[in-house]
Amino acid sequence: MHYFAYGSNMDLALMRRLCGWHCHFLSRGLLEGYELNLGERGFGNIFPSSTESVYGVLFEVDDFCLKALDEFEDCPDIFERKELRVKDDYGNPTTAWVYIEKTEVAPEVMPNPSYWQRVLLAARENNLPKQWIEKIKQIANNSR
Repeated sequence: MHYFAYGSNMDLALMRRLCGWHCHFLSRGLLEGYELNLGERGFGNIFPSSTESVYGVLFEVDDFCLKALDEFEDCPDIFERKELRVKDDYGNPTTAWVYIEKTEVAPEVMPNPSYWQRVLLAARENNLPKQWIEKIKQIANNSR
């Protein structure tokens, strides 16, 4: 099964710490119909959008890894896990688990600096598009 990471979980080292050898990098990914923004706690969250898309990383995971991610994401209390259609690096659609915080867009919230630094480093590490890295910088600076 697949997992789509769009925040700090794009960090390959973090995923290895969380899941050990129960996860494997597959590809960069694109989730259409959602936008990345600030959740109520200053971390990244995605929200439905008719015009935006979210870049991230696709992983192959097993039940052990999903359980570890559920714990890490405080699912189902703070985040919920949904199965959504994501495109891989070649444009092929696949179904992937995605964690979405149960919150509204919170533009007045200050971004968590250390979290957004990790997201930015992970986006660069995974060679996400330059315009996406700029979007992450804008959110991190709370300057949308």
